[in-house]
Amino acid sequence: MSPPSIQSRWKIDETRWKSMWDEIRKEKVQPDNVHAVARVACEQFGSTLAICDDTLNKVKTAVSETPQPVTVRFLGVTVVRQLNDSAAKLVESIEGQRFLGLAAAATTLFSLYDGAKALQAMLESTTSDTTTCPLAPELKTLLGSLQGRLYHAGFSESVMKWQIKLQRDIIAAEGHPDGSMSLFSQSAPSPEMVTKLVNVFRQLSEDDSVITGVTIKASEAAAWVVAFIEWCLGSPPSIYIGGSQQPLSQLGSVITLIIAKTPHDQRKGLEITIYETLNHYYQLTAPPSTKPFSGMATIGNYGKWLLERFGFRSASLDFLHEALNHAIPQTLETFQWAEFDFSEQEEHRAILTLTSTHDSYALYPLPDIHKIADVYFKLFGLAKTPKWAKTCDGILIADLPLVSQHLNSLRKNCLCSRCGRAKGRKTICKEAEFYELVSFITVEITVLSLFRSPDLLRIKLSREHESGGSLQQAVSRLIKTGDITLESTETMDLLQWARSMVGHKVATGDKGRSTIVSSGHGQVIYPSLFEALNIEKHGYLGLTSHQGILIYEGASYETVTADNGDSTQDARCELLQLSSSCPSQVSPVPLNAFNDLKVFWKVETQDNRKLSIALSVQSRAGHQSFVRMNPMLSFSTLQKSLLIEGCRGHGQCNTQPSSLFCSYSSPMDNHKKACDSTSAIDFVPVSDSNDLRFVSLVCTRESVILRKDACLACCLNLCYEVGYHVLIL
Repeated sequence: MSPPSIQSRWKIDETRWKSMWDEIRKEKVQPDNVHAVARVACEQFGSTLAICDDTLNKVKTAVSETPQPVTVRFLGVTVVRQLNDSAAKLVESIEGQRFLGLAAAATTLFSLYDGAKALQAMLESTTSDTTTCPLAPELKTLLGSLQGRLYHAGFSESVMKWQIKLQRDIIAAEGHPDGSMSLFSQSAPSPEMVTKLVNVFRQLSEDDSVITGVTIKASEAAAWVVAFIEWCLGSPPSIYIGGSQQPLSQLGSVITLIIAKTPHDQRKGLEITIYETLNHYYQLTAPPSTKPFSGMATIGNYGKWLLERFGFRSASLDFLHEALNHAIPQTLETFQWAEFDFSEQEEHRAILTLTSTHDSYALYPLPDIHKIADVYFKLFGLAKTPKWAKTCDGILIADLPLVSQHLNSLRKNCLCSRCGRAKGRKTICKEAEFYELVSFITVEITVLSLFRSPDLLRIKLSREHESGGSLQQAVSRLIKTGDITLESTETMDLLQWARSMVGHKVATGDKGRSTIVSSGHGQVIYPSLFEALNIEKHGYLGLTSHQGILIYEGASYETVTADNGDSTQDARCELLQLSSSCPSQVSPVPLNAFNDLKVFWKVETQDNRKLSIALSVQSRAGHQSFVRMNPMLSFSTLQKSLLIEGCRGHGQCNTQPSSLFCSYSSPMDNHKKACDSTSAIDFVPVSDSNDLRFVSLVCTRESVILRKDACLACCLNLCYEVGYHVLIL
């Protein structure tokens, strides 16, 4: 059976209204917060759209894929792709599938509201009854519910493909082998551009069409336009650069795309000339756009796009990898984000130097070095996983042979006033730009290693997170000068960058300290530590990611934030009413003196589709504490704490701790009194209880030593050696 033909107008007819009225009245708002009337209107509008069969198949596959629901136990929420949401209902009809094809492209515009404005204009221009047209805010909600699934349909990858191809073809034609990705291939079109293109495709695909050819002139968003033509009509246009007579590709297409070359033509925006029979033609225009394309990509495709965007190709890849193979270890070592273990790398043993005894107890936010190297391998599709060495003191990337040659070349050709070739001219210094790019990629690789399953991620291509914040500035200063004295970085900066990479927005100034779970673009991420509350030497800042949306008690939510609540010292003293008192004398054997306490997560619903959560405790008898604690505070404590995993006695040297200044303390104490003293040490007796050990980390602001399998004597000795006053058993 052939699909229905393209219609010039759409409407929700009386029969359709009657058959669906009960459903609409019953639903009102669907589980994904979309008004049913908006969905029905868009489904009928789909009858006017020209979408090729290949795209329809991609859309059906993307919407039909339903990963198994995942329960986030500590929250009591489920991450799921709902079976009865708008996408599932739209895919049931050919009209709905056509609309989904358009929506897949609309979700890659600069913002969902841009896509919604384009849809509203298209809906209103193709119906005689505008009273049934949803407004832009309703369409924005619909697009938001669809985008997570539709990113898997492949439109973003198609735009990326054309960005890279056009860039390389134009570079070859213009003779600039080292050029970075230009504005024309990065931008997304304006809503007016999309509306005009959809209108032309409709006319071209109607059964009685009289159009004999279409010429499109574009500059910004040229790659997006080419991908959209192929996405809708099944084949790309014939492509020319400026006034060139030599096409880049696809001879014989009814559509010709001319990429504007001169600044005057580039300012014109979109020009469409439509040719009809009898030598008749007319033109359509739309304003230009410089807003960035906002697609999502897998880690491998993102790596290809990143290299092309920054102009790293062919020979330039050699000096880039030489720079990264030095910059990444230098960054990880200096900021103590990861530990270098060369036990499996025989060729590097000769340069291995011993670290101090105390450094061997440090905790690291990143996983071990092999995982970071694996992320590098996957991002850039290398032939083999890199093996990094410890960096030598005083050696910078500028001292490396290939990088040194490249920097000399940049200085000779740079026109900035600093390099002395153009005094008074304000141009970007090529050398400074190189350091910025290397530092940016270094941070990207570092942050990607936080994710436990980076292969499943979709990474956002628009670059809100590349604005040169303190994290990148610190790395740039380090690899350029070796100096970090004027910069300060925190492990939480890594978490903030990670959320930005997957397109999640966090409130300005939050710095990741209140946001626990973020979601968006069909992805949910949260710190893996909160699942089991088990502290390991490597990777305490690791992130878990799932595909889907957050569902709590049947409703969807976007964010989970910390409820800081009441965590004053008076509130902590209330713990004594819930638990039996601690022994007065420190035992030589690690114990849990608070075995009658249970840690639980307190979840509450908030406005604006948010949940709040806090840690609290209760007695086994059910008496609850009124204390509410922010679990994110644990990361600032871990950043300055030590973990003693074992001792020479292998946990069997149970000698009495030789100190008169040791005493037991509550896991909810802030230990300020002990830390203000000279010799006092607080023992927190919560052995074998990950939950209470974690509570102890949250409640204190002090540096602590965490015991794993070591005896108390070894732990106490370490406390005195490093001057720490808190030992969590």
